[in-house]
Formats: sequence, C-alpha cells, structure tokens
Amino acid sequence: MAKRTVHLHIGPPGPASDAVHDGLLQQRFALASAGFHVPATSAYDALATEIELCRTHREHGLRRSEVEGTWARLAQEAWRSSRDVLISVPGLAAAPPDGRALAFDALAGLKVHLVLTPPDPGTALTSAWSAAVRAGRRTSFAKFARRALDPTATSEHAAHFRSTYDLPTVLDAWAPRLKPARVHVITAPAQRPGLPVGPTVWQRYAALLGTDLPDHAPAGTAERESTDPGPVPALDPHDAAAHLEVLRRVNRALDGRLSHPSYAAVVAPLFGEVTPLALPHLGPDPRTAPLHDVLSDLAREWTATLLARGHSVHGAPDDLVPQVPPTAPHPDDVTTKEQLEVATDLLAEAMLDLAQLRRDNERLSATRPRRWSGW
Repeated sequence: MAKRTVHLHIGPPGPASDAVHDGLLQQRFALASAGFHVPATSAYDALATEIELCRTHREHGLRRSEVEGTWARLAQEAWRSSRDVLISVPGLAAAPPDGRALAFDALAGLKVHLVLTPPDPGTALTSAWSAAVRAGRRTSFAKFARRALDPTATSEHAAHFRSTYDLPTVLDAWAPRLKPARVHVITAPAQRPGLPVGPTVWQRYAALLGTDLPDHAPAGTAERESTDPGPVPALDPHDAAAHLEVLRRVNRALDGRLSHPSYAAVVAPLFGEVTPLALPHLGPDPRTAPLHDVLSDLAREWTATLLARGHSVHGAPDDLVPQVPPTAPHPDDVTTKEQLEVATDLLAEAMLDLAQLRRDNERLSATRPRRWSGW
C-alpha cells in the first residue's frame, strides 16, 4: 500500500505564505473534491500549532496548556485520512530543534513533502520589523535593519531574522531529513500596487500538487480566528507604517511596565493585525545605506543556495531579488500629522472600550447577590 503524502507548508511569513495559508482555508471543500484533506479548519488551528512548536505562548498572551496537543490532533487527522493531506503553519519555519523534531516525529511513516514560501529579503526585513514592534520592541527600522542584516551579529534581532527568514538557514534546519526533491520552494513575483501576489502563488501551489484549483480569493476573505475579539480590516502600507510608528512610541512610553501576557492581550485588539510593509514602500536611505546593495547580495546568495541544492523550485528564482524603487519612502518617515491621526483614532477606540468595561462592571456589581450579614 502506497504511503499517504503530507504537504507541510512552514512559511516563512509573508505575502506568499498568506496566499497558501488563506487558500487552504478558503478552498478546503474544493480541495476535498480534488482528493486532498485539510485538517486545519481555521486560522487559529495553524496559529496554535505554531505557538506550540515554536514555544511562543507567552508572546501571544497564552498559557502553554492552551495550545498543547494542537499539533498531535492535526497529525492524527493526517494519519486517519484516506487522502493526501495539506497543512499550512506559516510561522513554523522558525521552530527550534525540539519543535522540528516533534513535527517530523508525529508524521513518521507518512511521505512528507516540505513547502517553503520565502519572501524576498526586503519584504522579509519589513515583516520581521513589524513583528518585533508588535511584540513590544521600540527599535526604529533603520537600527533594526543594521542589526538583522549584520552577518556577524549575535543579537536577538539578528538571530530571529536568520532563523525565520534566511533561506539557507531555514533549509539547513528543515531539509536534511528529506530527499532534496521533497523540499519545494514557491517564489512570489515582486509585489506591486494593485497586483497582489496571491493568485500567482496559489497557481504555483496548485501546480505543485498537480491539480487545478479554484481561483484564489482576495486577501482577507478567509475565515480568521485568533485571540483577538474580532476581525480587523487590513491596512494599506502607508497606514500600517503610521500604526507601527505610534505603537513603537507607545512601547517606548511603557518602558517595560506592561509585560506579556498582558501586553499581547491589550495590543492585539487595539492595534489589530498590522499589515507588513511591502517592499515597494522601502527605499535606499542614508540611515540604512547601503541597504539596497545588501538586500540584493543576500538575494543572490539565497538563489545560488537554492539552485545548488537540487530542491524543487516553483516559480522563478529571480523572484527573490528585491525590487526597490529609488524614490520609495522609508518606513521610519511618518509625519507628525499621520501619527496624530492614528493616535486619535486609537484613543477613541480605547475610550469606548473603557466605557463599555465600566458599564459591564457596574451591571455585574448591581446584580451580584449581597452577602448575608446575620439577623
């Protein structure tokens, strides 16, 4: 009896990763008709798996017990299914050795194919900075870029960027347990205004599976569940930059006085899912010079490594070369007016939330039974 196949998508995070992850949630019934099983039925399944295997529960304001067993459940579904299985965990690329071992051990005996969707180095850099700010950092993009891209740096920024986004490092961590042909890398075309990469990446993923799939729906239409109280509309890159600048200043004002998990519980509903800045909105700047050359050299290194290892490449390797318009604005360039508009909107939302909490508290106090004090 032939082994069932599991296509395990591990990211790294970015527009291409979102295309695969959202596509599986949107099209899981069409995929079932095509002979595939998608065990994760919500975005929270993937998020909980990532948190469990990457050991990042505190950063998300959760207890470890709240996510333990999520991966075991998905793996059990993979074993029980009579069809080939598709799993997407976009943040799994950064899993530590014990997390990677747990991922593979749970699928031992199945035919595992690994799927990577690396963003180009520029998009990776802005995504990593956005995630750092949302985790409580107050570092400017210029300083973050210098630290993350320094090959000799041992800082937390540099280590996290390499383990999450550096393609040779991710391949070194995940690929040795598989035959080269079972490691698939899907590249994404350069992201341009009005031309989302999702449909192209989804078509390349369908070609990898050897099947025809319905068109990829616009970003944001997939069912999304998280620890947030409700869905938050995606921001355009300029608004995202303003939100990140305000959050960075808030982090500086907090000065560590609000730690995890309380920080995550407050920031997530207030700031929502801040859209990672796209590369067309990142340009050479004296504060980060020679950023353009560094990113281009890094892309060439990634491409050479990918071609030398014999992995299956779906798309053009040159897609990994960043496209940076010379006049693109810098992520740190957010005007005072833009910051004030964002801060005013967020303050209004916070005041409404506070008023609702006070009304709820008053109602609970009024309905609480009084303690008996005797005769």
